[in-house]
Amino acid sequence: MIAVVTDPVVWVSFTCAIAVLLIFGVLERPGGDFRAKATRKAVGGAGFLVATLVTWAVLGLDVASAGFGLTDPTVAVVGALGCMITMVPVAAYSSTRPGTWTHVPELRAPSFPPARIATLVAAWTVYLIGYEAFFRGVLTHVLVAELGAVRGLAVMTGLYGLAHLTKRPGEAFGTLVVGPIYGWIAIRSGGFWPILVVHVAIACTAELVAAWKNPDIPFGKDAPQD
Repeated sequence: MIAVVTDPVVWVSFTCAIAVLLIFGVLERPGGDFRAKATRKAVGGAGFLVATLVTWAVLGLDVASAGFGLTDPTVAVVGALGCMITMVPVAAYSSTRPGTWTHVPELRAPSFPPARIATLVAAWTVYLIGYEAFFRGVLTHVLVAELGAVRGLAVMTGLYGLAHLTKRPGEAFGTLVVGPIYGWIAIRSGGFWPILVVHVAIACTAELVAAWKNPDIPFGKDAPQD
């Protein structure tokens, strides 16, 4: 008779494996035009969210235990503002350097008129809702509850780093620095929401500044649609 697995860490790790496979197998697949890439990004986020909600249901977690609530709005606001004040300018500056333009924007297009800019922001937002519900929601909160703050945040950060192995070396290394910070804010605030706001701001800033500064990519209201 096969034993039923009830250990939450096992279930969360299983969900993490699905999520990492989703990143490497689908989202990082090269090729395709802007619409195809944006669609893959949004579908990937929906996949993250479905996997997260299934894990939530299987574990029988309440909203607070899954990191879907918000118990301390002050920590959420101060933490999010602090991260954005320090991290968004770094992302913007990095994207002004020509050496980064081979990597960003990830959702590359021959031009960025307003409609395409809005599509980019929407695709990243949908993707990061699922991404952060998983990493700073269920994963962080269950691991910290099971393993304690130090070990739980360390495991989450390690898995977060794995999800960035195909990124630029500096970006991958940066996950080891910001991972514990993001996790701490999520735990103290009671939810993943402040980190979602931070992550969307950083990702969209990096993408759009790179497109804006790249002389080969027309950007803004006068940019052609194709």
